[in-house]
Amino acid sequence: MTGAAVITCPCGNHTLTLAPDKPPVGGRAAFTCPACGKRRSFTRIETGAVFDAPTGAASPPPPAPATGQTPEVTPLPDPRPVPPGSRLVIAALGDAPWRQALDAAFAAPAWHVLDAAPEPDQNRADVAGLLPAVVVALDGPAARELLEAVATLTGRQREGLALFLVGDFAEGDATTAFAAGADAVFDRRVAENIAGRLAAAWERRSALPSLFTAP
Repeated sequence: MTGAAVITCPCGNHTLTLAPDKPPVGGRAAFTCPACGKRRSFTRIETGAVFDAPTGAASPPPPAPATGQTPEVTPLPDPRPVPPGSRLVIAALGDAPWRQALDAAFAAPAWHVLDAAPEPDQNRADVAGLLPAVVVALDGPAARELLEAVATLTGRQREGLALFLVGDFAEGDATTAFAAGADAVFDRRVAENIAGRLAAAWERRSALPSLFTAP
C-alpha cells in the first residue's frame, strides 16, 4: 500500500498505521492511545507525522525537525499475494479444529484464508492493503495485533469487514464483543458445528444495512 506509514505514540508503547491519504499531507488528526490513555494530535507529513504536545502539558511543543530531517518512520511491507477474485479471510487461529472449520466455512475458490504473519507490520500491511472481508482470531497477542490493525481502517472500510474473536468466554456475549471491538465472539470450548456457527455469523454480519448514507 504505497504511502502508508506506521507512527508511534510519544509514550513509545503503541503504534498505528496511517493510510496514504488519511489524513492527507498537511492535515491534522487525533487518537486516544490505549497504552498511556492520552489524547494525541498530530500533523501528517510526507514520511509520517509530527505530534503536538499533549493537552495541558507544562512543557512547550517539541521543535520542528531541522531542514532536511524527518522523524524516523518504518515503511510497511507490501501486502502478501492472494488469488484474484477471492474474498479474503485473515486468521490467527492456533487451534487446529477451528482452523479446519474456517476452511470449511469459507471454502475456496470463492474464499481464500490467509494465516496471520508472525510480523505485526506484515499483518498491518495485509489488513490495510487487502481489506479482508473477515478477520478471525483466537484471543491472545496475535488477536490484539489484528485488532489494532483493524482499528486503523476508515469507517467505510471497517464496515465492510467482519471481525470474529474466539476465546474462553460465553459465545454471543455482546459486552465482550463490544469491549474487544469485535462483531461476534465464539466460545472456543464448544466444538460442535464450528463451521456452521462461523458461516451463520458471517451471514448475519453481511446482512446488516450500511451505517453510511449515500453521497
